Amino acid sequence: MRREWAWLAPLAAMIVALYLAASVAVRAAGIAPPSFLVQYFVNTLLLPVFVVSLSALVLALRMLLVLRKGGSLVNGYIRLDLPDVVSRLAPLVLMPVMLAAYATLKMLIPVLHGFTADGALHDLDRILFLGTDPWRLTHALFGNAAATMAIDRLYTMWVPLLGLAMTYFALAAGRRERARFFLTFAAVWIGLGTVGAYIGASAGPCFLAQLNHPAAPAYAELMERLAAIRNAAGAPLMAYNWQQVLWAAHRSNDIGFGMGISAMPSIHLAVATLYVLAARRHGRVATAIAALFGATMLVGSVHLGWHYAADGLFSILATSALWWIAGRYLDWAGVGDAVASGAAHGEAETLPPAGAAIA
Repeated sequence: MRREWAWLAPLAAMIVALYLAASVAVRAAGIAPPSFLVQYFVNTLLLPVFVVSLSALVLALRMLLVLRKGGSLVNGYIRLDLPDVVSRLAPLVLMPVMLAAYATLKMLIPVLHGFTADGALHDLDRILFLGTDPWRLTHALFGNAAATMAIDRLYTMWVPLLGLAMTYFALAAGRRERARFFLTFAAVWIGLGTVGAYIGASAGPCFLAQLNHPAAPAYAELMERLAAIRNAAGAPLMAYNWQQVLWAAHRSNDIGFGMGISAMPSIHLAVATLYVLAARRHGRVATAIAALFGATMLVGSVHLGWHYAADGLFSILATSALWWIAGRYLDWAGVGDAVASGAAHGEAETLPPAGAAIA
């Protein structure tokens, strides 16, 4: 159990600290913390319910694979030691707490801080792209309605993929892979999505006109193009629709589930980058798929008006650094693969790491 606590303890500590910060923040904003945070926590539990449902399917499929290879369910699945069970279930319990606290603090950015960095980010984009707004490049390449609708649909897949990713890394990954993923995952949401979001507090290009920001004219044509594509397609453009919903909630001070505006840094890109880094262990095909998804997130974040290009580029670099730090920490703590480590110490056999049943 000592090896499990080497990564579970800092994971839990980060999340508890975030939740306490959210509790203090809602009091500062004049919101009743018990009712709001508990309500958000209960709503966020819908994600683990989805995750647990998928988990049962994942375990059933892996059992079938073990049987097909002549393995034993008794050795492979029934003899689960307590530390292994705890380390697989604990992240699924902690993630709703983290997401509830993160979302709370995100929604309070305009209340406690205000959007102050949009101008600097707009100028940085112009510098990085030699005087051109990045969205003009994406629309030159993918500006037709079909391509834009495809990017929009793939962009919305980011949310359900969170459940799939947490399911896999909690229940199907080996100890070190699981530990590195969740430590980086938490650091992304807390370090980038919360601390970074307050430092780089920004609304994003799609909201500049409503904020009467001086940089708004640079994105007026972009928003007109998105509205025209939505009308021409005769189908919802999810990004455009959600932008209207989020702005309406912002204007009415609706601190509710799924609301909140924040551009810098891009959590979409941070999590997509984490997928790429984690996929490298699973071969070229998995890495290529993850990289294609990440590229779509990078293009879509700019193409659909959510983010500045600098948001995504910063997130890619920062997430890569957090992944490296998590790996070095696990080396220092001596956290290795569950099966290999357990066999070396004569411990009970645990769930095989991903791919073991078909290797």
